[in-house]
This record gives sequence, structure tokens and C-alpha cells, in this order.
Amino acid sequence: MLALACVVAVACGGETPTASGLAEGTLVIETDHGPVEIAVEIAETPEEQARGVMGREGLPEEGGMVFSNPQPAQVGFTMESVTFPLSLAVWGPEGRILAILDMEPCPEGGCPGYDPGVAWTGAVEVNQGLFEEQGVEVGDRVRLES
Repeated sequence: MLALACVVAVACGGETPTASGLAEGTLVIETDHGPVEIAVEIAETPEEQARGVMGREGLPEEGGMVFSNPQPAQVGFTMESVTFPLSLAVWGPEGRILAILDMEPCPEGGCPGYDPGVAWTGAVEVNQGLFEEQGVEVGDRVRLES
């Protein structure tokens, strides 16, 4: 399965770079229980997308990383060289979450692929369990603010 970042292009502008050099923003998820705000880094370039969270020790407790497709695409994910578990949400052009997956760390080769099973235009990776803790579900609406 192809690594997400090898085929994803982000179309976001005006974000502020983080200490890691990535742009940042806030992903707001409208749930039945109210809005959930996640401070996110935005992987914009093919290099940033290919790197994703590889080689990091973790993400901020309620932080994440966003990836986007300019057109809906059914692209899978890999956890190669990632040492901590993540949850993933993908959404479509209307901004509704289409799938949520939990992904396990795979610090070495031979990693399984994770296929959300839908064509998506946006994705966010967060620490595993954050979506469940915050009541985020399939069908919730998302928007990225810079």
C-alpha cells in the first residue's frame, strides 16, 4: 500500500509555521456534544507529507497532523517508522467525517497498510483514543482554520 504522503497534495494557505517548520492551524470538529478543537500541523509539501510523523516521539496531547487531497482519492496509510499509536479520521468534500481508524505503531519494515475504504479529501492523525475521548464520530463536520 502506498504511503499517504507519496500521493497527497495539500491546498492550504496562510498558515503560520511551527517550530518544526510545518504550517499550523486549528481543526474544528462539530460533534453532537459541541465543537472539538485540535491544534494541527499541516503537511503541505510532498516531503512533509512523506515524512508525516515518522521518527517523532509523539504528538502534543491534543494535537495532530492534517493532510489533504485536492480531489477525492482512495489513498491508504502506513505507520512505517512511527513508534506511537494514532487514530485517523478522513473526510470528504462536504467536510463530513467518512471513516475513523486506529493505527498501531510499526517502527520497522513489514508494516500493514490502513485503508479507510473511502475516497477522501482531508485526513487528520491524532494520538490514539482522542476521537473516542472527545466524542468524535463518523458524520461529524470538520473545518480547518488558519
